[in-house]
Amino acid sequence: MLVFEFISFQTVDNLGLKKMKFQHKPNAGWAKKGIRSIQKLPVVLMGCVTIATMQSGWLFSQPVSAVVLPFQTSQTTPHSARDYFERGKEQFERGNYQEALSDFSQAIRIQPDVVIGYIYRGRTYAYLENWQEALNDLNQAAQLDPDNAGIYSFRGLVRQQLEDKDGAIDDLNLALTLDPALAIAHAQRGIIHQQLENYRQALADFDRALTLDSNLTYLYLNRGRVYQQLGNYQEAIRDLTQFIDSTPNDASAYFFRGAAYMALGNHREAIADANRALELNPNIDRAYLIRSYASLELGNYQEALENATDAIELNPNEAWAYFLRAKAWMELQNYEAALADISRALEIRPELSEGYLERGRIYLHLGNEAKARENLQQAATLARQNENEKLYREVQAVLQGLQE
Repeated sequence: MLVFEFISFQTVDNLGLKKMKFQHKPNAGWAKKGIRSIQKLPVVLMGCVTIATMQSGWLFSQPVSAVVLPFQTSQTTPHSARDYFERGKEQFERGNYQEALSDFSQAIRIQPDVVIGYIYRGRTYAYLENWQEALNDLNQAAQLDPDNAGIYSFRGLVRQQLEDKDGAIDDLNLALTLDPALAIAHAQRGIIHQQLENYRQALADFDRALTLDSNLTYLYLNRGRVYQQLGNYQEAIRDLTQFIDSTPNDASAYFFRGAAYMALGNHREAIADANRALELNPNIDRAYLIRSYASLELGNYQEALENATDAIELNPNEAWAYFLRAKAWMELQNYEAALADISRALEIRPELSEGYLERGRIYLHLGNEAKARENLQQAATLARQNENEKLYREVQAVLQGLQE
């Protein structure tokens, strides 16, 4: 069985998956003795298929330093710092983020030494994806309350959005030094390690986060994908199934589980998951590739052809779609059509070693041995360069057959 790298699990850009924002229902609280929040904060999970909703009591899980005074209330002044702060919270909860920013800014102008104002304004900037302003506010918050682990954890998230992964990890390390049981910091650090392809570190962080907080169910999706990268498909299926149980309408989870089933040769299960993914999101071009590949393996060549065609219609520059359709054409003995498709695949991706092997075979069917040898030799060269010994042996077997 060929294991195609078209299921790389690295990006969502070419999966046809739109980034989706979860609905949020803020319910933040303010207390004189400290700051806590049960606010849900949307966090862009780069390399994931959605914008996940994080339980973010972590933002304010540490009490504010005693030296930082809460907002003062005035009995005679109708526009005290606390008045503006409370109205800003109400505006935020209604989704009026610009108005919330204005009120939080006014509260800060009146009383600039209270950390909660910078945190809430920074969070509002984060909702507006104004990451630099969010960072500025969190820098100020950290100066006012340097022992608040939640601030560093939040700032790590913001640095991640600004593509400062090293800075993000530094902040998350600091947060975990201050509070080793801060589950969300483990989760976010694991996500960054996942992006950096540090899969073992990501796995350790996800394990710890889920041990500390079993409600971080979105991590089952992340951890399942890490298991896939490590080639542990059974564990991947277990985690992806756990995620599906809690989030049954996430198309990406079915897509990735289908890919894991495909890697294990469970083609009917792969097709079932690809079908469900496409019911939820018909624009996932690579779900059609799973169906095409699995159909080839099951001997359903017409279905393989149709699914590859559907993938091409969604993404005309997907080399693997042409590759799979070429294989289907070969099985249906339409070698001219197969040649056209495999040549298109190689135009898109000239480094695709499997493509040269298939084109060599097609030329053999067309009786052009010289072209067949040329393509097979190119396949062998690329296979060696890529250290793909399995493919290299397969190519050598075909070349050996030409000499006999």
